Amino acid sequence: MGKNSFLLHIDSLVILDKMTDEQAGKFIKILYEYKKTGIMPECDFAMDMAITPFINQFNRDDETYNKVVERNRGNGLSGGRPKNPDKPKKPSGLIENPSKPKKADNDNDNDNDSDTDNEKEKNTFEVFWNLYDNKTDRKKCEAKWATLKVHEKEKILVTVEAFKKHKPFPTYRHPNPLTYLNGARWNDELPTVKITETKKLVTELNPDLNKW
Repeated sequence: MGKNSFLLHIDSLVILDKMTDEQAGKFIKILYEYKKTGIMPECDFAMDMAITPFINQFNRDDETYNKVVERNRGNGLSGGRPKNPDKPKKPSGLIENPSKPKKADNDNDNDNDSDTDNEKEKNTFEVFWNLYDNKTDRKKCEAKWATLKVHEKEKILVTVEAFKKHKPFPTYRHPNPLTYLNGARWNDELPTVKITETKKLVTELNPDLNKW
């Protein structure tokens, strides 16, 4: 039996603040359609950028859920957890602490998951690096990027193009990328600037963008 619900983290939904009511409605409908059918509807580049992190979150949540279901099913087929017949039942109904502590899970699956997350992290930074001008201090920028929260990275990727286009005066020069990141400049109030909606551009910048 599949899940009949899904989670949306509030700190990730700040992206809705940047959308019109029409865009926000379309955003929610796309999420609903994907969870109902498993198929990602066609949408423009800006909407695809905003919604991809949520799709990836859903896929990770579903994978975790399915693992738990399979584990519980296996325990059920085996008659539940094995019991020690030499020990009487405890009247309180509490389960005794195990005589030997359970070892931490350190299997290959966890290693693979870590490798996948690191690859996704690298992909999102590459998109930012290719979009931003004044390319200096790459290593420091990459280290700073790794400390940002998911919703901050999402907001940067959606707003960085508008930030580049905004010039308070003709001779204005944008800060270098490290200053931009350290100063949380993605939170600057900007005039409404239409974000480029060219799927080809993103594919050229990073062919693996749809995987993060």
